[in-house]
Amino acid sequence: CQFICMPFFGFLLSFILPQQDAFCNKSSLALAALLPGCMPGGTTSNLFTKFLGGNMELSVAMSFVSGAAAAFTIPFNLAIYYESRFGHDTVAVKVPYDSIFLPLVLSLSGVF
Repeated sequence: CQFICMPFFGFLLSFILPQQDAFCNKSSLALAALLPGCMPGGTTSNLFTKFLGGNMELSVAMSFVSGAAAAFTIPFNLAIYYESRFGHDTVAVKVPYDSIFLPLVLSLSGVF
C-alpha cells in the first residue's frame, strides 16, 4: 500500500495545489507533492514499535524491505505519475532518473 497509495495520493494532491505563479510552475509544485509520497517510510515506525511492545524484528525487517524496494519503486512511480502528467510539457521540470536510481542502488550495495 505504501508504494501504491501514497504516490497516488501525492498525484491527486498535485491537482489540488495552486496553479502556476511568478515563482514556480505547475510541474515543480506537482513534483514537490509527488516526491515525498514516493519515499519509503522512515525509522520512526521502529521507535513506535519499541515503545508499544511490538515485534521489533518484524518492524526492522519490513523497514529494510521497504528501503530496498525504494531503489526501484521511486523511479518507477515518478515515471508513471509525473511523466504521465508532464512528460509532453516542454517547460516542466526534468526528473534526473539516473541521479535518483544510482545513489539508491549504491546505498543498497553497502548492505549486501
